[in-house]
Amino acid sequence: MVGVSKTFTNQKRVLNNIYLSFFYGAKIGIIGLNGSGKSTLMKIIAGWEEPDSGTVEIGQTVKIGYFSQENEAMDESQRVIDYIKDVAEYVPTSDGRITASQMLERFLFPPSVQYTVIEKLSGGERRRLYLLKILMSAPNVLILDEPTNDLDIQTLMILEDYLDSFQGIVITVSHDRYFLDRTVTRVIEIQDGKAEFYSGNYSFYAVEKERRYQERMKQYEKEQAKIAQLEKAAEQLRVWAFMGMDKTYRRAISMEKRIERLRTTDRPTKERRLDIKFGEREFRGDEVLTIKHLKKSFGSRTLFD
Repeated sequence: MVGVSKTFTNQKRVLNNIYLSFFYGAKIGIIGLNGSGKSTLMKIIAGWEEPDSGTVEIGQTVKIGYFSQENEAMDESQRVIDYIKDVAEYVPTSDGRITASQMLERFLFPPSVQYTVIEKLSGGERRRLYLLKILMSAPNVLILDEPTNDLDIQTLMILEDYLDSFQGIVITVSHDRYFLDRTVTRVIEIQDGKAEFYSGNYSFYAVEKERRYQERMKQYEKEQAKIAQLEKAAEQLRVWAFMGMDKTYRRAISMEKRIERLRTTDRPTKERRLDIKFGEREFRGDEVLTIKHLKKSFGSRTLFD
């Protein structure tokens, strides 16, 4: 990815001259605030969107599996195993149906569910089925856009095990620091249209980001002290120039140009922390949520009762 930029119709430039290279075996976490351009970057890599400028070069042997935030359209009358079998036939095995059944069981679809129609699946089950189809397509570049949003804990644990042995490139967008700690070895932060790189998992990123902030703050304060010193000297030179000393006027102009050249560092900023205060007057006991007599079914299939 060379010099990639993207601006939306509201004139907000979310990506500004981005340079990225990914090599086999890399496990990358993409982080940033909502709206910073993370998903846009993933769609550009996957070929779902075109950049306004710049180029994306993908090797001839690359096969991308893109787990987006929205499920693909599913034929709800299709049986679960048939949905996966179509993909499993591309996997080099003697029987695509056997492979499909084994993978479905691994991803928490027991035989009793495998021959039901997709219409009877819950939202979480459909999300898990969509993920399995992506993995079964045998990609060597796997893009996961917010996988922790809709997947249950058991599925995430299975996914973590899968990623641990995955030989290709993994690019994950997530706000879940614990998932990133367990699945990535490098972090890229997208902020103000730029990419900043960290050679470690999320915990490493958190410590290194603070270190870089402190370093930039020291540099900024050092520059500001020097600027204040020069501004005071320039002001004195202008006073002398006003008193008829023409040479000091030229020196004052020269010093003011030097001051402008020093103004290279913006004051470093930190992301605002979320501060929540609950206004309930009384809080008794350890209960934070109570559910009674809850039942949910899809057709004749009862999920819980």
